[in-house]
Amino acid sequence: MSKNLQQVYTTNPILTNQATDLMYFARSPYAGTDDCGMTYSSFAAQFGAPYTPAALSGTSDTNVTITLGGTPLTALLHAASITMGWTGQLSPARGGTGVNNGTSTFTIGGNFQMTGAFTFNGTLTGNTAVTFPTSGTLATTSQIPTGAALTEVNDTNVTLTLGGSPTTALVNAASITAGWTGTLAVGRGGLGIGTTPTNGQIPIGNGTNYTAATITAGTGITVGNGAGSITISVTGSGNWVNQTTGTVTMGSNTGYTVNNGASLVTLTLPTTANQGDFVEINGSSAGGWSIAQAAGQQIFMGNQSTTLGATGSLSSTNLHDCVRLRSTAASGSTTWVVVSAIGSLTVA
Repeated sequence: MSKNLQQVYTTNPILTNQATDLMYFARSPYAGTDDCGMTYSSFAAQFGAPYTPAALSGTSDTNVTITLGGTPLTALLHAASITMGWTGQLSPARGGTGVNNGTSTFTIGGNFQMTGAFTFNGTLTGNTAVTFPTSGTLATTSQIPTGAALTEVNDTNVTLTLGGSPTTALVNAASITAGWTGTLAVGRGGLGIGTTPTNGQIPIGNGTNYTAATITAGTGITVGNGAGSITISVTGSGNWVNQTTGTVTMGSNTGYTVNNGASLVTLTLPTTANQGDFVEINGSSAGGWSIAQAAGQQIFMGNQSTTLGATGSLSSTNLHDCVRLRSTAASGSTTWVVVSAIGSLTVA
């Protein structure tokens, strides 16, 4: 009894193939003369392999690379790839730390060592305990100095104000002493003079700042310059004053021309004078003149003398009467002597 191909496959299927195995085919629709066959090797030669090879490829991570062995370009039924990536933490044995350094505490179980040039930036918050080794190039905590003070010593004209925390600002205590250098400008309250003055020099304005210079003597005046002193003396006949008012206190070594019309001019003896100082009065107006005295003063003219003190006086009687007096007291201006006179003077 004959069987069709389906009946044969159902009864005796072939699950593995040998090159010499016969393969039977039936056409559809099936008829009695449609059975045919060939070997498996002929089938493979005619129709090719029963599948198309596909590639296996790899995508490396930044730190992990993949090397494919065998024939990865034809190893698969369908093309596929492998992409590497990190999960978990890299263990110390693999060169890592074994911890998540981004959000977790960084714990070192063994020794921590750095070699070569490196930069370390760290921020410590909360309670922090740090133990340094007792040897090597890293200092121990006992070798780290405590804060020391920065202090200031002020100059007479310059003061310093320290800000921040000066009492603990330094490794070792230090101080700053302020002092002058250069020349203090006029705009800062100085003289702008950058030279050491000689004897008798004083600052004299020059239109911009000051110049160190001595006083120039004029007619009848001498100037003596010493260390820290200036002495001005009168020579010759001294200064002359055209006296046009009714009263004046005379100055030593000064002459007065009385010129007040019909009114009397009262001239009081100098309040201070040195031995040898003089005063001189020339009459030139009808009102005449009178020399008044202060307490303790007195005038001597030959064998006559004025009353001692403020009530005594020496006066003119004519329009052109003149007189010259010189101080004879060892100090002060108490005693005056007439050394020359023209006219008939009144001694009172």
